[in-house]
Amino acid sequence: MRDDGRPAPGAVTRLLEELADAPPTDVGEGWSNWLAPGVKVGPVELIREIGRGGFGVVWEAVDLQSGRHVAFKAVRPGGKAGIREARLLHEAEVAGRIVHPGIVSLLDVGQSPHGPYLVLELLRGWTLAERLDYGPLPPSEALRIVLATTRAVAHAHANGVVHRDLKPANVFLCEDGSVKVLDFGLAHAFGHARSGGGTPAYMAPEQWRGAPEDERTDVFALGVLLHRLLAGEQPFPDDGGRTAQGPEPAPALEVAGAPSIGPLLQLMLKKDPVSRPRDAGHALPGIEAALEELSRAPAAVASAPVRVRRVPTADARAYDYCQRARQFLKVPRKANLRFACEMFSKATEVDPLYAPAHAGLAGGAAQLHMLYPSTDGEQLRIAETASLRALELDPGLAEAHAARGLTLFLSRRVEEAEKEFLLAIEADPSRPEARYFYARACFQQGRHELAARLCREANAVREDYQAAFFAAQASEAGGASEAAAEAYRVALGVCERHMEMNPDDPRAATMRAVCLARTGRRDDGLHWARQALAIDPLDAGVRYNVACLYAVEGALDDALTCLEEVVRAGFRNRDWMERDPDLSSLRGLPRFQALMDGMAASPPTAP
Repeated sequence: MRDDGRPAPGAVTRLLEELADAPPTDVGEGWSNWLAPGVKVGPVELIREIGRGGFGVVWEAVDLQSGRHVAFKAVRPGGKAGIREARLLHEAEVAGRIVHPGIVSLLDVGQSPHGPYLVLELLRGWTLAERLDYGPLPPSEALRIVLATTRAVAHAHANGVVHRDLKPANVFLCEDGSVKVLDFGLAHAFGHARSGGGTPAYMAPEQWRGAPEDERTDVFALGVLLHRLLAGEQPFPDDGGRTAQGPEPAPALEVAGAPSIGPLLQLMLKKDPVSRPRDAGHALPGIEAALEELSRAPAAVASAPVRVRRVPTADARAYDYCQRARQFLKVPRKANLRFACEMFSKATEVDPLYAPAHAGLAGGAAQLHMLYPSTDGEQLRIAETASLRALELDPGLAEAHAARGLTLFLSRRVEEAEKEFLLAIEADPSRPEARYFYARACFQQGRHELAARLCREANAVREDYQAAFFAAQASEAGGASEAAAEAYRVALGVCERHMEMNPDDPRAATMRAVCLARTGRRDDGLHWARQALAIDPLDAGVRYNVACLYAVEGALDDALTCLEEVVRAGFRNRDWMERDPDLSSLRGLPRFQALMDGMAASPPTAP
C-alpha cells in the first residue's frame, strides 16, 4: 500500500491480466476455509467477517503499517470473458485512483495463493438495500440519498468510469450520514454481472439487448433507484426485461411539493439512451432543484404520499402527445391553449380509451373558454363531452373530476361543480388544479376567505403564480388587508421565479405588475404592465389585467380605455368585473357604468 493510500499505478491492470491468464480452478477456491481472525494477508491482519456476496467475502482488518481499520475483500472471480477488454481495464485502473467523498476508496490490490484481494476504506452503517427492508423513506431523505449518489456517479463519469450495476446494495449509508457508492469500476472488470449486464431490476434496455453501455446506462439505473425510493416499487415489472425494452414509457410519478421530479424521471427512464441526460452530471441539476422544491414545501405537503400513475395506454404516442400538451398549459396564452387542445385531441384519436387524454382536452378547452370565450361556445361543448368521456373511462381520475368541475362552473351549474372539485381533491391531494378552479368559483360567489385558503393550498402543493396571485386578490376582496399584503409579497416571488423560466408569459407579467404595485413599487409595476402588452398586445386577458393596474394606480382614464378595448375584443364577464377589487376605483363613474350596462349576461369567464 502506498503512502498516499492508493494502489500503485498499474496495480489493478496487472492483477486483472494475471487473472485472465490463470486457469479457472486456480483462483477463488481456497478462501472460505482459510480466512480466520488473526490471519495476515499482504499488508493487513483479519479481525472478523462483516459480509459476503457474489463478488467475494469481506472482513474487517487492520492495516499493519498504519494501524487503521480497513475492509479486506477476498475476491471470487466469475467468468473472465472480456477481462482483457481495454475499456474495462482502463476503467478499473482509473476507479482505483478516484478520490471523492461519495465513492468508497480502494486502498490496495493484491494476489495471494488463495486468490486476489482488495483493501478498501472501512465503512460503518448499512446498505440502502438493508435500510429498505425496514420500510419506505420520506421523499426528502430519498432525494438526499439519490443526490449524494448522483454526485459521486457524476464525478466518476467525468473521469471516464461507468458503474453499470447501480442498485440499493451498492449504495452505503454511513453512520455519520454520508452516502458512499460501492464497487465502482470493479465488478465488471473482475468478471461479475457481465453475463446479465447488471442487476435485472435496474438494467437499462440496452443492457438487456447486449448493446454497448455508457454513462447513460448509469443514468437509467439512477432513475430506477429514485423511482424505487419514492414510490416503493420498481418502474417496470420483473418480466425478464420485456417491459423495460418495450414501447411503454415509465409510469408517471407525482410528488407533492416537488413537481419537477416527475418530468425528470421521465427523461432519466427513457427507453432510448439518446433521449436521456448524457451523464450523471447532466441529471444532477434537476435532482438538486427537486430537493430544493421539496425543502420549500410545507411539511404536510412534503410528506404526502407519492402518487404513481401507470400509463393505461398501449400506444406511447398518446402519452407523448399529452406530455407535450401539458408543457403548453404552463403558459396559458391563447395560442398555447389551442395547441394543447390539439395535442390532447390527437392523443384521443391515437388511443380513444386513454382517459387522461380526454381529461386533458376537457381541461384545456374549459380554460380556453374561461380566458378567451367565443360567441359560439364551441370550446365549452368540447369540454362537456370530453369531461364526461374521461370519467366514463376512469371514474377515479382526479384530473377528470377537476376538468368536469370547471366545465360545470362555466356552465353556471355551481353546486354540481363544487362536488366535482371536492372529488378531485379527495382523489389526488397532490394536484393543485382542482383547488385553484374551485377557488375561482368561490371568489365569484363572494366566498373570499375560502377562495384565499384554497389558492394558498394549491400554491403549496405546486408553486403556481396564478394561485398565489388570486390568494392575494381573494384576501383583499374579503377585507383581510394584512393577509393580502403578505400574499402579494409571496405572489411576487412566485411570478418572478416563473418568469425566469417562462419570460414570454404575458399573463404572469401582468400579475407581476400588480404585485409590484401592491407592494409599493409603482414604477416597476407600470414597467411590467408595458412589458406584458409588448409580449402580446392582442390578448384581451392581458389588457384586462393592465386595466386593473391602471385602476389601482389612479390612472382611471387609461384603465377605462383598456376595459373598453377588452370588451370590444370579446370579454363578457360582467359578474367578475363587478367583484374584482382592482376595479373598485372605477365603480360609480358614468363611463364604467355605461360599459357594464352594455354587457349582456354571459357565462362566468375570467381574466
